[in-house]
Amino acid sequence: MNTFDLEHAIAEWKITLRRNPALEDGHVAELEACLRDEIEELVGQGAAPEEAFLKAVSAMGRAADAGPEFYKAHRSRRSARPSWQPPRFIPSLFWSYIQVALRKIKRQKGYSFINIASLAIGLACSVLMMLWVREELSFDRFHANRDSIFRLITETRNETAITLDARAPTPLGPVIKSEIPEVVDFCRYRTNKTYGIRLGDKSSFDDVIGIADPSFFTMFTFPFLKGDPKTALEGPRSIVVTESLARKFFGDEDPMGKALQVGFRDLYTVTGVIRDVPEKSHLHFACVIPIVNMREYHHVDFENWNSMFFNCYVRLTPQAVASEVITKMSGSLAKSAKKTNIALRFQPLKDIHLKSDFAFDLDNYAPGSASTLTLFSIAAAAILLLACINFMNLATARSANRAKEVGLRKVTGARRSDIVRQFLGESVVLSFLGLGLALLLLWAVLPLFNGLAGKQLALARLFDPGLLAAVLGVTLFAGLLAGSYPAFYLAAFEPARVLKGTFFGGEQGQAVLRKSLVVLQFTLTVFFVMGTIIVDKQLRFIRAKNLGIDTHQVVTTLLRADGQKEAVLADSRILSGSQSMPPGLAPRAAIEVSWEGKNPEDFTPFFPVIVDPDYLKTFRAEMAEGRFFARETASDRKEAVVVNETAARAMGAGTQIGKRLTVTAMSMQGGTETNTYTVVGVMKDFHQTSLRQAIEPMVFTWNGDEGPWLNVRINPSGIADTMKFLEKTWKSFVPGYPFTFEFLDDRVDAFYKQDRRTRSILGVFTVLALFTACLGLIGLASFIAEKKTKEIGIRKVLGASARGLVLMQTREFLGWVLVANAVALPAAYLAAGRWLQGFAYRVDPGVAPALLAAAFSLIVAFLSVAYKAVQAARANPIDSLRSE
Repeated sequence: MNTFDLEHAIAEWKITLRRNPALEDGHVAELEACLRDEIEELVGQGAAPEEAFLKAVSAMGRAADAGPEFYKAHRSRRSARPSWQPPRFIPSLFWSYIQVALRKIKRQKGYSFINIASLAIGLACSVLMMLWVREELSFDRFHANRDSIFRLITETRNETAITLDARAPTPLGPVIKSEIPEVVDFCRYRTNKTYGIRLGDKSSFDDVIGIADPSFFTMFTFPFLKGDPKTALEGPRSIVVTESLARKFFGDEDPMGKALQVGFRDLYTVTGVIRDVPEKSHLHFACVIPIVNMREYHHVDFENWNSMFFNCYVRLTPQAVASEVITKMSGSLAKSAKKTNIALRFQPLKDIHLKSDFAFDLDNYAPGSASTLTLFSIAAAAILLLACINFMNLATARSANRAKEVGLRKVTGARRSDIVRQFLGESVVLSFLGLGLALLLLWAVLPLFNGLAGKQLALARLFDPGLLAAVLGVTLFAGLLAGSYPAFYLAAFEPARVLKGTFFGGEQGQAVLRKSLVVLQFTLTVFFVMGTIIVDKQLRFIRAKNLGIDTHQVVTTLLRADGQKEAVLADSRILSGSQSMPPGLAPRAAIEVSWEGKNPEDFTPFFPVIVDPDYLKTFRAEMAEGRFFARETASDRKEAVVVNETAARAMGAGTQIGKRLTVTAMSMQGGTETNTYTVVGVMKDFHQTSLRQAIEPMVFTWNGDEGPWLNVRINPSGIADTMKFLEKTWKSFVPGYPFTFEFLDDRVDAFYKQDRRTRSILGVFTVLALFTACLGLIGLASFIAEKKTKEIGIRKVLGASARGLVLMQTREFLGWVLVANAVALPAAYLAAGRWLQGFAYRVDPGVAPALLAAAFSLIVAFLSVAYKAVQAARANPIDSLRSE
C-alpha cells in the first residue's frame, strides 16, 4: 500500500508555482506558508494528510490563475495586466504566434536578421515612396473649384513635330467666355521677378510678382485676411500682397490703402492681404498686380492672336463635358487666329504639378515628374519583393527543421488551416518588426534623402489616417506575401511521413522554386544596375559634349540703366561683352519665315535670337559660311540676318548667302511686324537649350543693341575680384537695386538637375536592391553549406582541395546569376532606350554597360557566397563526420 508523502507533494506543487512568471521565490514561500496553515487546520478537523492537501490546493486555485491575481495585489493599479499575457486587443491565438516567432528569432539569430533586415529595407523604401507620392499628389488640392479648373495648352503642328505650349493666345480668354456657355470664367496669369518692390529705404528683388486678370482671386482659393477677392484687382494700380510681404514692408501696421513701388517708378495701392501661398501650389507669388499693366510694361496687344504672354485658366460649369468644350475652344481659336495648324488641349489643375513638360511654362516653378515618381515607386516595390523572396527562400529551405513540429501539431488535432494561420502569423510578426526598424532607418536617413531629392518629406505625415492605413496595409501584405508559400508548403506535410522521416519527396521541386526565386531577385537587381550605368553614361555624355559654344566664365545679368554696359566693358578684366539673348534661354515664340520657293504648306517653326556684333567673340561661336554682323556696316542693323545650319537646311539645298528672307514677328508694341532681310551668314549649329531638344532653326537679328541682357566673358584668373568689380559698377548706376547675375554654365547645368537627381536616387535604390539580394544569397549559401556538411567532409577526406570545394559550392549560385543576366539585360536595354528617347542627342549604350553590369553582379554574388563556402571547405572533416 502506497503511503502519501506530504513534503514531496508540497515540493511538486512549489515547482508548478515557480513556472509562473509572476511569482518570485518570496511569493512562493508566502503561498507555501498559507498552504501549510490550511493543511494543518484540515488535519486538525480529522482529515487525512492527502485529503487535506488536495482540499487546500483546490481552495487556493490553479497556479496559472494565482499568478495574475498575485501580480495585481503587488501593483498600485488593480487593473494592471501582466506582461506575459496578451494585450486585450490581441487575440490569444495571435499572441501565441507572436511568442513562437520571438522564440524562433532567438534560436535562429542569423536567419532572423536576414529576414528582418531585408523586410526593413523594403518597407523603408515603400514608406518613403508613400510619403513622396502623397506629397506630389497633394499639389493644388486646396482650391475650392479644383475639379472644374483647367489650364489651356496650345498645340502647334508642323510637318515634323507637335509643339505644346503652356501659354495661350492673349485674346482667347475673353472670346471663349463670350462664345461658350460652359465657360464660367477665365484668368490669364504670368510672373515677373525683375521689377522689384520698394518702399522708402526698403526693397525686395527676390519676391515674385504675379500678373493676373481681376478674376484670379475668385477662380483660385487664396484666403483673404483683408480686402475683397471680387474687387481687389479691379483698379489698374491695385496690388494684393501676401501676409509675409505685408509684414516685410509695413511691420505691424495695417497695409490697406498704402502704396508700394513696383518697378522703377509706379506706385500701387494695397487693396488686399492674403495668407501666404501654400507650399503645395504651382502658383507662387508674393503679390499680384492687374494684367492691364502689361500693356504699358511690355507693349502687349490684347487683341493680337499672335501675342502669347500668359498661361490661361478656365473654370467650367459642373455639368460641362471637357472633351466637347475643348473642341469648341479649338474651333474658336482656329477661326479667330486664322490658322489651321493650331489647337487646344485641357490640362486639369490637379495634373499641372506632375504632368507639365511644355514649352514656356511658368519660370518660377519646378514641376514634378509622374514618370520619375512611377520609376521610383516600382523600384521600391521591387526591393520589397526582393525582401519577401528572401523570406520565402530561407523559410522553405529550412522547412526540414520544422517538419516534426508540423507533424506533431497535426497529430494532436491541428487542421491545415491552423498550420497556415500559424506560419502566416509568424511572417506578419516579422514584417511588423521590420516596419519598426524601417521607421528607425527612415528617421535617420530622411534628411539626407530630402537633400538628395530636393524634397521636404517628414515622418510626422505618417499620422495622416489614409497614409497610416496604407503603410499598415503594405506591411500586412508583405508579411502575408512573404509567408504565403512557406505556410502552404509546410501545411501540406503528411504527419505520418514526417514522423517517419520520409517527407522529402518534394525536395526537387522545392529546389527548382528556390533557384527561380534567386534568378528573379538578381534579374531585378541587374536591371537596376544596368539602368544606373546607362543613366550615368548619358549624363557624362552631356557634360562632355561640345555644345558649339563656350559657356565657361561667362556672366549674364540684366541691364537697368544707360551707361552700365560701357562702364563694365572698359575694365581689362572683362575680355568681351555682348548685349544679346544668352544661350540657355529658350526663345519666347516662333516666328513666321518665308523665302522665294518656300512650300506654303511648310509650317517649320523658326526661332528669333536677338544679338549684337560681339556675340561671336563672347560666346566663341563659329561661322559655317559667310560673315557675322559688323558695326562698321550700318545696314546690318535693319537689313542683314544670320541663320544657323539647321535653318539653312530647312531653306533648301545649296548656299543661302544672299537669299532674301521675310520675317513676321511680334513688334515691341505687341502687334506683328514684317521685315525683309538678306542672309549674310550661316552660323554653325550650337545648343541654345537642353540636349533633350533638337537644335531648332534659328534666325539671328541685330536690332540696334536693344536686348536687356548683358553677357560678359571674364578673365579666369581673379574671378572673385572681377565679381566685386561688377557688383560695385552695378550699384554705382542703380544703388537701390541688388546685383543679380548668373554664370552661364550654371544655367546650362540646371537643365539636367532633375536627371542628376534621378541618377543619384536610382543609384541608392540599386545599392539597396543589391544589398537585399546578397543578404538572401548569404542566407541560402549558409543553409546549403550546413546541409552539405557531411558531403564536404567526405570529399575532403577523399582528397578534394579547398579551392575545388569552394568552386563546387559557388558554381551553382553563379549559374543562377548568369541566367538572371540573360533575362535582365535585354529588358534593361529596352527600358533605357525609352528613357534615352527623351534626349534628342543621346549616347549609344553599346555593350559596355551590359558587360559591366554582368561582371559586377557576378563578382558581388561570388563574394556573397564565397565566405561561407571557404568556411565550410576549411572545416575539419572529422567534426562533420562525427556529427552524423
